[in-house]
Parts: sequence; C-alpha cells; structure tokens
Amino acid sequence: MAAQRSPLKHKRLLQLKGAGLNTVDFLCYPPGQLNIKEIKELFRKHGRISFRQFVADSRIGNMREKFDMTDLGEFFAFVKANRSPYGYALINQGVDLEANTIRGCLWWLDLYKFRIECFVGPGSPRWIEKKGKETLIEIPGDADEGFGHTQNWNGDYSGLFKELIIQTRGFLTDIRPLIIEFEWHTTPLGWKPSHWLFWEWRLAPVDPRDEQGAEMWDLINNQIRRLRQI
Repeated sequence: MAAQRSPLKHKRLLQLKGAGLNTVDFLCYPPGQLNIKEIKELFRKHGRISFRQFVADSRIGNMREKFDMTDLGEFFAFVKANRSPYGYALINQGVDLEANTIRGCLWWLDLYKFRIECFVGPGSPRWIEKKGKETLIEIPGDADEGFGHTQNWNGDYSGLFKELIIQTRGFLTDIRPLIIEFEWHTTPLGWKPSHWLFWEWRLAPVDPRDEQGAEMWDLINNQIRRLRQI
C-alpha cells in the first residue's frame, strides 16, 4: 500500500482553522510571489511577524526562516536575502518564543488512545525532540477513560490537557495516527483569538507492525490497563 502524504503546510493550517482550532494569523504565497500590502497589514495588526518557507518535496531539508521580528525593514531584508525561488512563503504573526509555557505534540493513535509529549518553557513544540527525560512530560491516555500513569507527571495542568483532548478529538477522525503541535499561552492570540494555539498536524510514523510502533502501543495499552484498575 502506498504511503500517505500530508498536505502542504499551509493547507494543514487551513484544515485546523476550518475545524475551529486556533492557529496563528498567516499568509501564504507560492514560489516567486508576495503581496507587500497584505504583509504590511498583517504586521500592522500584530506588531510582530515571522517568515518560514517550504517546498512540496519533503526530501528537501530545512530552509532559511526567522521568527518573531518586530521591525518590518528587518523582515523584508531577510526575505530578500533568503527567499528560495522554489519555496512557498508562509508569513505569520510572531509568537513569543521566550514565554514560559506549555508546548508540545499530541499523538492521536486511534479514535480513543492518545499520547501527550510536552514541556514547560521557552521554544517551540518541535523542541520536544531536544528535551531529555528529566524535562519531557509524557502522558498516555484514553479519551473516554482519562490519563494513564506516568513517572514524570504529577497531575499538573490536567485541566488544560483535558481541554486539549476535547478540542482535538474530532479532528480528521479518518486519519490515524496523527500528530498535532500545540502551545498554550496566558494571553489569547491567533485568529480566534484563544489561549490554545495549534501549529500544524502531520501523519505520525507509528505502526503497530514495526518495532517502534509496537513499543509505543504496548506502553500506552499497559498504562490504560492500569487506569482501568483504579
């Protein structure tokens, strides 16, 4: 069976937004295009702006990007020097990367089982890949039965995590497993605006038939069995 491919990044943002999940306010342009007037209006509205770029071919590595600029001249200078002629430009309201807040990834493994991987601190959701076991919070669970047991979580933010599960449970239910990147901020932001911010979704490389997938499924199933015994 052919492997599934995730839609382009801006289309995934639109899917999140279309499902009522809060994302950053953003603009996207195909290769070789920009609308200066729209960009200036986005900056006027938010006062901070970020530039990312991507291509359709996922085999091409990371491209130059810069986050949370508060000077429009700096923004346009960076774009002029670094814009790829082949890249889509994704321009969004800037978000404070230094904020000490919850950031991470939610894995929906099926319609019920999930796994939260997150940390509290500055950075972005993808920084979970850089975190060690001492700072990474990992919470397995079942949408109907609650959170499983884990050694590095004492129940902090459980109310917020319940909100996260309720908000995302109905998202793209025909695609599992998938990962949703999230942040929570004390000040509402995004197009809604809201305290919750969702950056993207992507297909999760978890298959019960391979070694990594089997290990994760066994861990979550064992945690859920313990939850049922309480």
